[in-house]
Amino acid sequence: MQETIRSQRAWMIARELLTEQQERVVALPIDQNQFISGPSGSGKTVVLLHRANHLLRNFKVSPRQLRVLVFTNVLRTYIQAGADALNLPFETIQSFYSWVFQLADREGLPKSQADRLEDKCRETLESVTRYFEEEYMPPVLEAVLVDEGQDLPLAAYRLLRKASRHVTVFADSIQKLYVEGSMMIEAGRTLDIGDRAVRLIGNLRSSIAVARLAVEFLPPAERDDYFHLQEWTSVPTRTRIPLLVRASSEDEEWERVGEIVKQEISANYRVGILLPDNRAVNQAYTALASGGVPVERVTARAPSEADFNGLTPKILTVFSAKGLSFDTVLIPRITRQHYAHAPTTAAQMLFVACTRALDWVCLNTVQGSELRELGQLEGLVLAGRLIEQGASPKNINVQNDDLLEQDAPF
Repeated sequence: MQETIRSQRAWMIARELLTEQQERVVALPIDQNQFISGPSGSGKTVVLLHRANHLLRNFKVSPRQLRVLVFTNVLRTYIQAGADALNLPFETIQSFYSWVFQLADREGLPKSQADRLEDKCRETLESVTRYFEEEYMPPVLEAVLVDEGQDLPLAAYRLLRKASRHVTVFADSIQKLYVEGSMMIEAGRTLDIGDRAVRLIGNLRSSIAVARLAVEFLPPAERDDYFHLQEWTSVPTRTRIPLLVRASSEDEEWERVGEIVKQEISANYRVGILLPDNRAVNQAYTALASGGVPVERVTARAPSEADFNGLTPKILTVFSAKGLSFDTVLIPRITRQHYAHAPTTAAQMLFVACTRALDWVCLNTVQGSELRELGQLEGLVLAGRLIEQGASPKNINVQNDDLLEQDAPF
């Protein structure tokens, strides 16, 4: 019982606890499309679910005529865990491309036979979109709410415009991880939103120490924008300082990661271990499980098996972690080898990974193989806002007061 209460409270909150601005977004009219942008921590996913519930209850939209569309199957499972608190029907929450393939089946359209899943999704989307545009198909849904909209291609917005009478999009261009993702200005024009986009101010979901670390991976021009879109008044300034561990070997790296995970579990923290790709996820699972560390591997192929209302640490890719949050985030394998073939920049991935943490981040790498982006953190180390640990110390107690700081937001 205690585990479920803690994990649900971490991100899904009751409507009466929403800010005034969040409540206004929930109650926006549906006679026109809506576009909601906001930084990490602004509560986009929470507001989206409350808005979905609002449309069902107040606008009498039928569950069969409403869809919450997300980019990944993992995020769908995560959102369903939170939607349960609002009694939202599970069938209203769907991954975007499963919905596209469902439309193709419904209309009897041929689906792409491409070998690569990415090509199959793209080609089928284009086919379904052209069909709705050229055949002047009527809308099949009353309302669609989209999460992580920055990662959907422009064809997705062309289809949404035709297939639903109302569309609300939640997005953050800073967190865009996929090359095919749309420019938000173009997406807004496609949906006839114009300059009516709503900018949601963040409530700084992450601790101040985590936010300071995350922005170091953003271009300088975007750092100020991130902070200026945050509300700081309700955030405790006493937070654990992030940790950077440089192990002497890969075996030692996993040993150190395992020690820290066990300490976090003992303190009842929800832990996410984020890796650059599925190969690294499998390596992490094998290494930690063989070391007696209880972990749960979360994959796109079997996301429904993940229990996001439990405290068992989750291992998954940075891409699958989009939209999720954990009390503690560990980011192992920050090496040149493991980020060499990433589909986006390593800095962008590390920013997204860090912002999944509510309370604390631990970065992990191997001496001599460090990703060059870690060099950007030297200023934080010198300022005492990032603890750097070499290969020799072990069994560090990350709960100790030497990992706490009392400081102002900036």
